[in-house]
Amino acid sequence: MIPKIFAMLRGSPSATYLPHEYIVTYFLQGPSLTLTDSLPGVNKNTILAIGRVNPHLRELELSGFVKHADEVFASVVSHLKSLRSLVLRGCTRVGAKTADAITKACPELRILNLNYTSVTPLSVGALVASCHQLEVLKLANISNWTDATFTKFLAALDEKACLPKLHTLKLRDLSLSDNSLSAFISLCPALERLDLSFTPIKHPQTVLSTNPPALEKLSLTSTAITGTELLATLVQLPHLKTLSLGALGVRQSSKAAISNSSAMSMNDTTLRSLTDILEGFEHLQSVNLVSNTKLGASSKVDSALFDFVRRVGRKCQYLNLSNLPSIRSIDFAALLPLDEQDTAPSLRTLVLNNLNINDDAAVFIACCRKLSRLELSGTKMTSKFIEFQLNVQ
Repeated sequence: MIPKIFAMLRGSPSATYLPHEYIVTYFLQGPSLTLTDSLPGVNKNTILAIGRVNPHLRELELSGFVKHADEVFASVVSHLKSLRSLVLRGCTRVGAKTADAITKACPELRILNLNYTSVTPLSVGALVASCHQLEVLKLANISNWTDATFTKFLAALDEKACLPKLHTLKLRDLSLSDNSLSAFISLCPALERLDLSFTPIKHPQTVLSTNPPALEKLSLTSTAITGTELLATLVQLPHLKTLSLGALGVRQSSKAAISNSSAMSMNDTTLRSLTDILEGFEHLQSVNLVSNTKLGASSKVDSALFDFVRRVGRKCQYLNLSNLPSIRSIDFAALLPLDEQDTAPSLRTLVLNNLNINDDAAVFIACCRKLSRLELSGTKMTSKFIEFQLNVQ
C-alpha cells in the first residue's frame, strides 16, 4: 500500500512539498521503491537512508540523479541483498564501484537497468559472471563502451560464462561493432528482445548466427546495414512480434542526418522484399519504419508502401510510418476491406506524423475501427477529418 500511495503523491503537485525527513519516515518502506530527481525533497541523505531503513527491499528505482557520486549508490546497493530489480537509469555518475557492489551483494538480481550511467565494461563483465539469474539487462548510451574497452568485459568472463535466463538485452547507442556484439549476444541463449539501435553494426545476420535466438523483438533503428543484410537477417527470425527499422543507413539521430536521404538504405525494392518476408510472420504486432525517406519515391501506381500496408501493416496492432515524404493519401486505400468478408484492420495505434497527406486519407483511416491512438502532427489533415472520424466511429 505504501508504494502505491507514494506513487500517487509523486504524480501530484503536492510532491514538491515532500521534504527529506517526511520521505524517509513514511515512504521508504515496502517491497518496492521509486525515487526520481523530480522530487525536490530527495537528496544524498535520502538515498543513503534506503539501505538502513529497508534492507529487505526487492525492487529499487533511482532515476535521473546526476549530481550524486558513484560511492553513494554503491553504499546503498551493498545493503540490499534481497534485490530482484534495480533501475539506475540516468544516474550518470554510477560507475565501477556501484557495479562491484551489485556483483557482491545482489546474486539474485533479475532486472538491471544501467542506461545513461558510466559503468565500465570490466565491472559489468564481473557482474555478469556473478549474477546468473539476470533476465533483463539494459546498457544504453554509455560513452566508455567501445571495442577496445569491451575486451576487458570478455577478460572478466571464464570460458563457460553464460546468462541462461536473460531474455531482454539493450545495447542501444554503444560503440560496439559486429565482433563485440556477437560475443555479447552469444552469452544469451534465451534472448527474446534485442535493441541494437544506433550501434555501428553492419552484419546482423553474422552477429546473430553463432547461436540464433528466437527473437520476438528486434530494433535496428539508425544502423548502417544494407537492405540485403536486413532481409537475410529477418528470414532467420520468424517469431518476431516487434520490429523497429527507423532511418536505416543513418546512425546519428540528428534531423540533418535523417534528412540526408542519400544515406538511407531502405528503398522501395527492399520494402517489397521485406513485405514478402513479413507477410508470413504470424505473430507480428508492431512495425516502425519512421524516417526511411526513400520509401515511396520510385513508384506512384501500386506503390511499395501501399503493398506493405495491405499485406503487413493492416494486420499489426502498432504501425509507425512517420516522416516518409513520398507517401500519399491514396496509399492508405490499403486499409479498405479486401472483400465483403474481410475484417477491419487490427491497428490500435497508427502514427503518421510529418506526412504529406490530407483529408483524402480520411475514408481509408476510418476503416481502422479498433484504433485507440492516432497521431497526425505535421500533416495536412483538418478538423473535417476529425468530424468524419467521429461520425464513422
